[in-house]
Amino acid sequence: MRKFGANYVSSGSGKKTWTVYLLIFVVAFAFIGGGIWNLISRQTKIDGYVKTLATVVDYKVSVERKHDDFGYYEVKSYAEIVTYAVNGKDYRATNTVSSSSPKSIGSKMEIAYNPDDPSQCIFVKSTYLITILLFAIGGIASVIGIIMVFLDIKQKYNAH
Repeated sequence: MRKFGANYVSSGSGKKTWTVYLLIFVVAFAFIGGGIWNLISRQTKIDGYVKTLATVVDYKVSVERKHDDFGYYEVKSYAEIVTYAVNGKDYRATNTVSSSSPKSIGSKMEIAYNPDDPSQCIFVKSTYLITILLFAIGGIASVIGIIMVFLDIKQKYNAH
């Protein structure tokens, strides 16, 4: 322990501290790498697909029961169900991403379908939401790691 100001603070110079830093950066880069992989693989798939507009016709409702200090409550999320036509045949698909505020029935959503099998489609905007989430988590973990290392170095510098 070193005296730092009026408080006693651990120097944090042990192997355990650097293991934590390393772990934070590994997690950060895993999420960022996952975001890059997701973006590249989905974009490659979308580039080979045909983009069109699909019409929202219904929702798949998911209900999750949660508990807090006031008791149980339900949280509903909605995944859009859309229809689209290819060569005179109608297809139906359900978004893989749900939200608490879905597009309204009758509105349009951009999808990309496989020209060899039009029943296979990707919701274009939903693809990017997952990528953004992965980048955000990785970015936050990186910032936390950088701040922790900076504070540790600053503490060591001020202790001398």
